[in-house]
Amino acid sequence: MSRNNGEPTKSGRPALDPGVAMEALKVQGFRWYLAGRLFGAPTAQMRMVVRGWLVYHLTGSALVLGWVTAAGAIAAFVLAPLGGLVADRFDKRYVMMGARLALILDSSLMAVLVFTGAVRPWHIAAMAMLESSALAFMGPAQRTVVSELVDRKSLFSALSVAAVLEGLMGVLGAYFAGWMIEALGPGGVYVIMALLFASVGYTLNKLPPSNKDNAPRGSVHGDLLAGLRYMKASPIILTVLAVILARTLFTQPYRAFQPAYVEGMLGLGASELGLLTSASAAGALISSLIGASLGNTRFKGYLLLGAGMAVGVCLVLFVQLPLLPLPFIIVAFESGFTKLSDVLSNSLLQLNCRIEFRARVDSIRSLLMSASRLVAVPAGALVDSVGLVPVITVLGVLVIVTHLGAAILHAPVRSLR
Repeated sequence: MSRNNGEPTKSGRPALDPGVAMEALKVQGFRWYLAGRLFGAPTAQMRMVVRGWLVYHLTGSALVLGWVTAAGAIAAFVLAPLGGLVADRFDKRYVMMGARLALILDSSLMAVLVFTGAVRPWHIAAMAMLESSALAFMGPAQRTVVSELVDRKSLFSALSVAAVLEGLMGVLGAYFAGWMIEALGPGGVYVIMALLFASVGYTLNKLPPSNKDNAPRGSVHGDLLAGLRYMKASPIILTVLAVILARTLFTQPYRAFQPAYVEGMLGLGASELGLLTSASAAGALISSLIGASLGNTRFKGYLLLGAGMAVGVCLVLFVQLPLLPLPFIIVAFESGFTKLSDVLSNSLLQLNCRIEFRARVDSIRSLLMSASRLVAVPAGALVDSVGLVPVITVLGVLVIVTHLGAAILHAPVRSLR
């Protein structure tokens, strides 16, 4: 794996430089990483479709959708810092393999519960907690291993190329999840997911060992505190984390309530929910293609803030214009801007973080995103009492205001590169 110390660098490359992405693809380890994403990426969208459909089919309640989302968020929130430390201490390949085994167990148990007719909302919430616990360990390792596979100048493009593949597989995963719910039942979706998780294991074994030259060697408590002290002393990292929190805090409920939107407002079913999620994945795919062409752009701060404000605009339009096919178009744009924001924030964190702290910093990013999912509970109660449209509209406005405020009041955000 390539080594770099995470210190800021200046690049003379032009903003549009697709050749940088090609350089990343020459690295064998990165190609194996992409092969793993080929099998693993569809499961995220499949999980979103089948879980949301199953919960809403059983209960018809947005509040219960919020509680299931919050159950997973609680587990991720508690375990995220430990997951980052584990990824910094041990070989990332084995951390990801262990998490995949837990995800296979999760999907297999859900398949049994669905096929036997025993599934209840609390089962889904419990399995969401198991899944989120696995992702709390897998996420930091999976996101930061790329910075050990490619060099600094290729990192942003490499992350974008990975996002392109994830977007493409997400489109297919979401579409087939909706189709399989109607053709095979939700249990069949969980079986396919378990098989996909198992397929990733082979590709993970092909990755080179992680860079452990600077791995933390102290106590768990001491190394966690060291990570927090490092973040506290880095204004760039704190700024990026604050922008991530501002966006995710107000957008998570919108995602959790899409099943209620499709069935309650549009009067459509599982296939259309799958198509809506496919449209979301398609938007992420197109955005990732654009990101991959940007190369090592110097305008990451401006793009990060602009993408966040655009997400807020899309949320408002999504519920204010429920006329087909507009929701499918709007959700594609929203997902595109969200993916661009995700790739930019991930790139900025890794570029400006010392290698021995990267997974711990990423775990705080995961912690903030998990905490944001807890908003789905009070938001779900509001949706059940006052309706989906006013709740999502207010959340969209808050996304716009927070990013606009950061752009106006905090100049260092704009200069992030």
